[in-house]
Amino acid sequence: MAVTSTRRQLRLFTLSALIFNASSFRNLPLRRAARGSMKILSSFSFDDMKSLDRRLEVISTTAPSCLFDFYEPYLQSFSIKPGTVKEMSVTSTCYSLLTILSSDKAFDNMFDIHQRRGVVKALLESQWRTEDLFQVPLLLHTILKADEHRILLSTANEQISFRLRQLLSAVLSARPRRRDGISQAKSDYILFQGCRAMATLMEQPKQLPVREYSATSLDEDRDISVATEASIGGLPVTAIPEGALSQLYLGLARTAEVSFNELCRQLAYRTAGDSTSFDSTRLAYSLLSYVVATKSLQGTAGRELVPGQGPSVGTKTLPLNKRLIKSALAAFFDEQLANGLWDKGQPIYSSFRKLGRNVGNAFVFALDTLGSLLEILEPEDFRPHLIKMEKTLEWIKIHQMVEVIISDYCDLESAQCFGKPLCGW
Repeated sequence: MAVTSTRRQLRLFTLSALIFNASSFRNLPLRRAARGSMKILSSFSFDDMKSLDRRLEVISTTAPSCLFDFYEPYLQSFSIKPGTVKEMSVTSTCYSLLTILSSDKAFDNMFDIHQRRGVVKALLESQWRTEDLFQVPLLLHTILKADEHRILLSTANEQISFRLRQLLSAVLSARPRRRDGISQAKSDYILFQGCRAMATLMEQPKQLPVREYSATSLDEDRDISVATEASIGGLPVTAIPEGALSQLYLGLARTAEVSFNELCRQLAYRTAGDSTSFDSTRLAYSLLSYVVATKSLQGTAGRELVPGQGPSVGTKTLPLNKRLIKSALAAFFDEQLANGLWDKGQPIYSSFRKLGRNVGNAFVFALDTLGSLLEILEPEDFRPHLIKMEKTLEWIKIHQMVEVIISDYCDLESAQCFGKPLCGW
């Protein structure tokens, strides 16, 4: 991939993360700090919070049109080089679609539910590879979120059911292994992507709104209810690999265990002053996996290792440790650089040579990490870190740019060539 293309991809990912961050930032309750927080927020007043909220509102209202400059309706895809590609850009489309879904009603007039389902179908039919664990968990999570009522997925034909089965098999087989200890085969970022996809599978599909029943046949309604009862996550039984339910619970339990251990290990490295071993990226994504996996297993009583003996001792997932989460988040923000971002940490893959990816995309982008933290942790957890988050917002403001993609059309009379402006960061 050329350097220009890498910059465009970074811009699209940054734009998606930016819009998502704006939506998540604004979930922070605008109220005066409690007495115990006054010392932390002494230089961040209530008026400062109102000012921050206004700036985020501007981003929230103007960014959708920027994002849709990357959309190509004939491909049902968001592309890093719109107008120059001939097939769907899977990863870019997934990030963009998740951004749209996270932004309340900001996109409703531009991208309705039927268009979203069209994109989901196009994603499933696109050319993705089951061995690409950067893309596969993201794809599964995206389509489950985008088709939250399972209108499309619950009535999937044989081809789509086969593709869904491929996705599920790839995600479930990529779970962390206890025997690998501190040398897991996958990066913490990849493990988090798999964890998030598995947790989404654990969720029940949302009830179809009454106003949409008129647009859905009775047969489809019946199929939805059957799929919800007889399978995982409201998917058709034909799309579920054999033994998937037990593998799903095992995968989440192992993720909770492995991520908890890595989270504690990273905090210990930092406390010991071992800057060589400490990695803020691993800290953040082990924290995210720990929270997501543990929450998804709430209400379970452990695993029955011996048939008829009930849950075995030591298999029940412990409740979230709030103090550990607080300490990990504080450590992450303490590692923030002067420019408002974070240093690159553990690569997404140890090698990109056989995976067709550009080395410029080998590391997680800091805004993507912050966006995931804002999505998954409680809004109140970020109150002590508002000053640090404003530094990130300042970076966003400074690095805004507009680039014009030149089209093939030039006016013969005026010799004026035309192009499409793309805004981003």
